[in-house]
Amino acid sequence: MKYESTQFESVVSPEKSIKTECGVFGIWIPKQGLDNNLNCSTITDVIFAGSLLNQHRGEESYGLAIGNGQEVLPPFTEMGLVRSAFQKYKKEGRKMDGHVGIGHNRYSTTGSSVIENAAPFYAKCESGGVALGQNGNLVNSPELKQNLDTLGVQCIGTTDSELMVHTIANAPGDTWEEKIEYTLKSSKGSFSLGIITKDTLYAARDAFGNRPLFVAMFNRGGKTGYAISSETQAFNILGDHIRDEILPGEMLRCNEDGLERWQWTDDIFEAFCGLELAYLMRADGRFKERTQIDEIRRKLGYHLALHYPANNVDYVTYIPESAKSSAEGYAEGLSNVLGRPVFSRTSMIKNRYGTLNGSFRGFINPDNSQRSEIGLSSYSPFDWMIGASIAMVDDSIIRGNTTSGVVNTTKNRVGNFRNNGAREVHLRIPWPPVKHSCPLGTDIQTADYLIYRELNENVDEVAKHLGVDSLAFLKPHEFQEVIDEVVGQHVGLCMGCVTGVYPPSIGEYTVSKLQLEGTK
Repeated sequence: MKYESTQFESVVSPEKSIKTECGVFGIWIPKQGLDNNLNCSTITDVIFAGSLLNQHRGEESYGLAIGNGQEVLPPFTEMGLVRSAFQKYKKEGRKMDGHVGIGHNRYSTTGSSVIENAAPFYAKCESGGVALGQNGNLVNSPELKQNLDTLGVQCIGTTDSELMVHTIANAPGDTWEEKIEYTLKSSKGSFSLGIITKDTLYAARDAFGNRPLFVAMFNRGGKTGYAISSETQAFNILGDHIRDEILPGEMLRCNEDGLERWQWTDDIFEAFCGLELAYLMRADGRFKERTQIDEIRRKLGYHLALHYPANNVDYVTYIPESAKSSAEGYAEGLSNVLGRPVFSRTSMIKNRYGTLNGSFRGFINPDNSQRSEIGLSSYSPFDWMIGASIAMVDDSIIRGNTTSGVVNTTKNRVGNFRNNGAREVHLRIPWPPVKHSCPLGTDIQTADYLIYRELNENVDEVAKHLGVDSLAFLKPHEFQEVIDEVVGQHVGLCMGCVTGVYPPSIGEYTVSKLQLEGTK
C-alpha cells in the first residue's frame, strides 16, 4: 500500500528535550548452553559485552533482563555507561542465570534522566513475565497511557517503552505473539524492539523501518543460538555468524523451535532515519546488511567535494570521530576537482574518557551545558594547523554547540601556549541543515535552539556565528542520491528534521512522549 508523506511538527515543553537513540542487544541459547564460554551462567557477560559495542547509542543508563525458562527475572538497571553497570553488577555479586536475555543502552532526556526510566521494562500477566527494550519514539503515548489508566495499570516511569510492555501484558490474546502484535498495531511512531519471555526472544520493527535492527544466527558444537542488535558490530563477540536485517514491519521469534519471522503488517512505507547514516551509527556497522557505513560516508564526503569544493586549502580534516570517513572521501573528491592532491590529516585528538560525568558524544548528551563542555574541552589540537587553511568536515550541525567549540579551539587554541590556530577554516557538512523537530526518536525538538532555523536559514550567518570562513551542506536530494548510489537501489529515507516531511500515519499526532512527564 502506498502512502503520501505527511507534514508534521512535534510540540514539547521548552524546558525539556527528548533523546531516544537507544541501543538494543538480545540473545537466545539452548538451556544446556553452547560451550564453556556461552551458557546459562555466562549469558549476562555476553549481553554486557554486546551492549558495550552499542554504547555510542546511549550513555545515560543501562539495564538487562534475563529469562531462565521458568520466569523473567526482574531487570537489573543502573545509571551511566555499560562498563559502570557491569562493575556494579559484579561488585554486588548479582547472579542472573538464564538462556535468553536483552540489554538496553538508553539515550533520553534531561527531564527524565532517572533510574525509573532505565530499560528494560518488566510486566507480568497470567501468561507470565515479559521484558522489553526499545529504540525509537511513539507519537501516541498519551493514548496508550489512557488505555492503561482505564485498566488501573500504574507505571513507575515516564517512557513509552514502559507503556508498551504493560500494553503487551494487558493485551487480548492467548499467546505472546497475539499480545505483541496487538501492541505493535496499537503503537504509532518509530520502534525497534527486543522482547523476552521466560524462554523466548522476540524482535520487531515498525512499518517505516525507521531505526536499525538486525538478527544473527551462530553455531557452536552443532548447537544454534540467535541474537538481535541495533547494529551489526555487536555480533562480533559471537564469532562466526550469519546475520540479516530485520525488515520494516517484521516480527521474529527465537526459541527451541528455531527462528521464525513474519510480517506483522502489510502497510509498509520505508523511512529509515537519514541521520543514522550520517552520524549515529558506527562506521564499521552495516546498512541493508551488505553496505558498510564507512563506505556510505566516504561517498557522501566525495560528493560534498564535487558540489561544494573548498578552494586553496592545504589539508582536509574532521571533527573526531564520526566524520573521519566523510573527510577522507572529501579529500579524494577535492583532489579530483582541484587537479592536485589534497590530503586528509587528523587535526586533533578527542578525549577518549569523556567528561567527569561520563559523557563522550556531544549530541547524545542530555545536558546542553555538557555539550558545550565536550566541544571546548574534549578536543586537543595538533600544531600543524597553525597558519594553515583547512577544510573541516563534520557529520551534521544541529544546535552548533560542539561545532562552535571545536572551531574556536581550531582557530584560537593551538600551539604550545594555546594562543594560535588555523588561518582559515572552511566547514563542510554532509547532512543537510536541520530546521525541524524529530517526532521519531532523535533529540531534536520544536523548542530547541536549531542554529540554521534561528538564523533565518542563512548559511552565511551560520558560518559567521560558528566562526568559519565558509560553510556548505549537501542538499536533501543530493544526500538521497548518494545513498541510492552506494546501496545500489532506492532507499526510503526520513529526512523530516531537514524537510519537515515525515512518514504517514503520524500527522494526526502533535505530541511528544515528554508530555508524559506532566502526567505523573
